[in-house]
Amino acid sequence: MTSWRLLLIAIVIVDGAAWGGLYAVAKATIDGGAHPLGVAVYEGLGSGVFLLAICLLSGRRLPIGLRDLRFYLINGLLGVGIPAVAIFFATEHLPVGIVTLFFALVPVMTYGFALMAGMEGVDALRVAGIACGLLGMLLIVLPAASLPDRSAVGWVLIGFAACSCYAIQSVYIAKRTPAHIDTFTMAAGTMLCGGGMLLPIAIATDTVVAPWPPADPIVLGLVAVGAINCAAILLFFWLIRAAGPVFAVQTGVTTILAGVLFGYVLFDERLSLWVWGAIAMMAIGVMLVQPRSKAAEVQAAEKRL
Repeated sequence: MTSWRLLLIAIVIVDGAAWGGLYAVAKATIDGGAHPLGVAVYEGLGSGVFLLAICLLSGRRLPIGLRDLRFYLINGLLGVGIPAVAIFFATEHLPVGIVTLFFALVPVMTYGFALMAGMEGVDALRVAGIACGLLGMLLIVLPAASLPDRSAVGWVLIGFAACSCYAIQSVYIAKRTPAHIDTFTMAAGTMLCGGGMLLPIAIATDTVVAPWPPADPIVLGLVAVGAINCAAILLFFWLIRAAGPVFAVQTGVTTILAGVLFGYVLFDERLSLWVWGAIAMMAIGVMLVQPRSKAAEVQAAEKRL
């Protein structure tokens, strides 16, 4: 195994740990008194400010024409406005290990929506991946002993439903991204608009915390959510550019494992055998729904970089 492949694997692990760590930090912050809506504002606006600063420092201009703003707003609604709020509310009631499982269904759902939109063809293995993902979800929802509290089943369903927004967002990005918007400006505009549309609601309901004093534990947690989200996005984009989207999507598996690990270490979470079965099925589903060109993409990346 070459040093380049080792680097790519290391970045996949680090990026997955960042995504998993984000929800561990969010849960600790919510348990400490922050409101889920306020956390969603910081995930959107906080990471958006960091990403905008990086764009400006690297000489990128954020396009702000009417068509661009409409794209950011729809993308922000699908990527932050709806799912982030729902998932952070669910985080208040569920183990971190189960929350990170929601994101395993995103690539599975994305392929399903792409099929319906005529953007992808039918592939037996990839359809089997959809089946594995759905079976994993059922292993959490149906058995009586799968969750510590059966009343949390509703929050599990809300979380999985919210993640369908991310899948729809992926299809929307593929079909509607203006040609002059690159991935960094798209991420900055999306996060700023997604968090921005939540800010008035959070202010009106007194559910957002001002970013001071900076030493306050809740403020530190909220800022960390924005910073971690920004770092995870940048690492994911780097992986896409370096090794292609097929390789980069493996962060879905490492996110699941990181969420389980953080939940065990920080919150003493003990997952049932049903949930472990769900983890296995969803990890298999994530791998199966990917196109078969992963090895070729990594080899091309080695030559390119």
